[in-house]
Amino acid sequence: MDSIKRWWGERSDVEKWVIGGVGVVVTVATGGAAAYAISTGGAIFVVDGTVVAVGAAATALAKRV
Repeated sequence: MDSIKRWWGERSDVEKWVIGGVGVVVTVATGGAAAYAISTGGAIFVVDGTVVAVGAAATALAKRV
């Protein structure tokens, strides 16, 4: 955890805003599945409008279809 705090502390204000903004966009664009994947060990990748989910995130997305 200390390494994450150190890494975050080394970011400029602009970098922090960009990272936060990207996180919000990904979470909204995937309907919250990204946050779910992070908390349960799954992962989501979005490439050119194609969403690929693995682990617990895949199950959550499949239930939404």
